[in-house]
Amino acid sequence: MKKLIIIISITLFSCAPMNGQKTAEPEKDIPKFDFSQPETEIGPKEEISGITETIKPRTAQGFRIQIGAFSDKETAIKFAQEAKARLNEKVYYRQMEAYYKVAVGDCQTREEAELLLKKIISIDPKYKDALIISSEIVINE
Repeated sequence: MKKLIIIISITLFSCAPMNGQKTAEPEKDIPKFDFSQPETEIGPKEEISGITETIKPRTAQGFRIQIGAFSDKETAIKFAQEAKARLNEKVYYRQMEAYYKVAVGDCQTREEAELLLKKIISIDPKYKDALIISSEIVINE
């Protein structure tokens, strides 16, 4: 009887997700990230018979550091470009409601995001009001 319980337990645990990983869900349940919105980091491009095709990158739910929100698109773009040069990190911007929000990084865990936030503030104190946001992120292959 003990052997049967052990075998059942092992089987159940080996099928369960580990380390907080989610099991595969239908694509309809995955939050959509609108890649038609402008970003300073777009997906990788591949040259196929003289045609450049944008490949949609793999995404997952994670965290970014929001460093700014602007009502003017050109101001947001300029701020994002300056941040990219200053921080040497991936910087994204896109329109959300009435604002163009600028965010940094692709952190898979909150701990990674907290470290990135500290790094950003240490590089330039003008980002002291930055905050960690939940976001769909690009997964590096």
